[in-house]
Amino acid sequence: MLSTTNTEQLFGLACSGNIKALEDFWNKQGDLNVTYEKFGNKHSLIMGAFRNQQYDTVTWLKNHGCRLTDEEQKEIDIEYMRIKTIGLLASDVLKS
Repeated sequence: MLSTTNTEQLFGLACSGNIKALEDFWNKQGDLNVTYEKFGNKHSLIMGAFRNQQYDTVTWLKNHGCRLTDEEQKEIDIEYMRIKTIGLLASDVLKS
């Protein structure tokens, strides 16, 4: 198990898109599927990268075993449905 300090550092690396440092950690320690607890909630590295628009880092983390928490997955599912609905509504606008 990682210390809180190490987890916080990893979260910072994910949020800033530092794939090289994440890769160095992964090569030495392996598991990056950790959560960082702040404000009473658990946050995955992958969601930290996503919320900070570090999309290449999201892809890298996903390909290296990182997963969303259950709550984060629900948030993403809602956002996905929102985007699909916007697409549906936009297609009606484009037809007129």
